[in-house]
Amino acid sequence: KKIDYMSVTSYTYTPRKPLRRVLDHALDHLNQIDQWQHWRHEGVVPVPTDGWAPSTVTLPEDRLPLTPTDLDAWLWRIDQAMRLLTQRAAALGQDELDWQPPDGGWPLRRVLHHVARSELLYAASFDEALPEDPAARYAEAGLPERFLQDNHSRSAPGTLRGLHYQLRQPQGKLIRVIGGTVFDVAVDIRRGSPSFGRWVGVELSAANKRQLFIPPGFAHGFCVPTEASEIAYKCTEYYVADDERGIAWNDPTIAIAWPLASPPLLSDKDKAFPRLDYADLPVYRGS
Repeated sequence: KKIDYMSVTSYTYTPRKPLRRVLDHALDHLNQIDQWQHWRHEGVVPVPTDGWAPSTVTLPEDRLPLTPTDLDAWLWRIDQAMRLLTQRAAALGQDELDWQPPDGGWPLRRVLHHVARSELLYAASFDEALPEDPAARYAEAGLPERFLQDNHSRSAPGTLRGLHYQLRQPQGKLIRVIGGTVFDVAVDIRRGSPSFGRWVGVELSAANKRQLFIPPGFAHGFCVPTEASEIAYKCTEYYVADDERGIAWNDPTIAIAWPLASPPLLSDKDKAFPRLDYADLPVYRGS
């Protein structure tokens, strides 16, 4: 019998349980990579951190109904945890993956296989297909199909960040807000572009669920008009500290109409950015 996972409240194996289990597994094993490294190189025996409840235990919150909003939030957290785990594992060498702990425990390669298996069990437990592949949706919308890095930031009311870009390794960014509201801005700074110096601003919020794609070669910035807000954004290239550049947020040649009632809260780095006329800028390549 297929379970209606949006309304179930009393089954022993509830819809929330596999979601919780996969997230717990990913976070626990992300920490385990660091512990194994300390164990191998420094002889520091890890303290057990496997504090999550097993599948045989049903927590009170496991019995709560699973709404569409809850499901989106769980899938986002799982996606972020698995991305971090994948990035961390990709940096390990063969000798690190296959190092055998002195107590006979699992090498990291087997640990990571265990996490992958738990992902499959999580998918099967719903008795339906996994959420559709995002790459297909990106391609349909004319966006890059592959993003290399995910970022998450939180800003206080009145904060303004920007205008940021990378020069030699330009980043495309797909921006969304998961808490609060921001005014998000993209500026075409490609020398020779027909729209050079022009900007677009969009209100993004957790309520309206809108997203904004910042193409490579554009500067990005945002302000937080009223309440503390959190943004999550995907990047087409990795962040490179010595490649980061910026434009003054209040450059009069761009003249962005920031919706702030008082002077913004700025980082020292953002205060020091030059005007557009004096910045190192990317070149327009015809698209």
